Amino acid sequence: MTHEAPRVGRALGRGALTGAAAGAAFGLFSGLAYVAENASASLPWHLLAPAFAIFAVVSGAMLGGSIAGAIALLDSFAGRRIASAPIPAAMLGGALGSLLPGAVGVGGFGALSAPFMGGPAIFAMPVVAATLVASALAVQDRGDGGRDPRVFACVVTALGIAFALAGLAWLVAHRIGDSALLDSGRDLSRALSASPTVHGDSQSGLVYLGLLGGAAFGAVLGLYVGSVVATSRALR
Repeated sequence: MTHEAPRVGRALGRGALTGAAAGAAFGLFSGLAYVAENASASLPWHLLAPAFAIFAVVSGAMLGGSIAGAIALLDSFAGRRIASAPIPAAMLGGALGSLLPGAVGVGGFGALSAPFMGGPAIFAMPVVAATLVASALAVQDRGDGGRDPRVFACVVTALGIAFALAGLAWLVAHRIGDSALLDSGRDLSRALSASPTVHGDSQSGLVYLGLLGGAAFGAVLGLYVGSVVATSRALR
């Protein structure tokens, strides 16, 4: 195991870098869309914009690093004999890596008196941004296994699975509707805490909701990234 530690560390670092890039892309496009839709709102944009940008980059780095590190760690124990092994490893890494971002995102940004970002932006756009992580990890994984990187095939695989998953997330969020989604979140946050605030939400309840939601959504993103890596291992 000692000689595997540097490889796990390198995988974690590379995953964090690609995750930060994905987070930056998500923060840029979702942020611009939010500003365009709510430009007339009286919000402290000079504070909100940099805070959201930092949050997106750091969250992406945590998620990408945890997923890549979990896959490499499982490989250090089980080797690369099981083609589907990256899937459960990435799901676990994604769930753990999304705990803090979920708590900060829902407990912090969710507590602001600001327009709701919307379900499609929250659930669909991160999947599209995660194509950067999935593509990079798949190419790097093949290289670590001493195989041809097959960059084009890995990117096509990542894009195909991402758009299918993002499309499903968008349809579900659109079908539920932003109002129903927001009301469900408020109801759940109140159920998680017995100390409601003036707005009917609870800070602690929002944090708990963020932890649960972050872990669940992180596992879904891990499922996506792990599926891309597992598929890339099956390529000749």
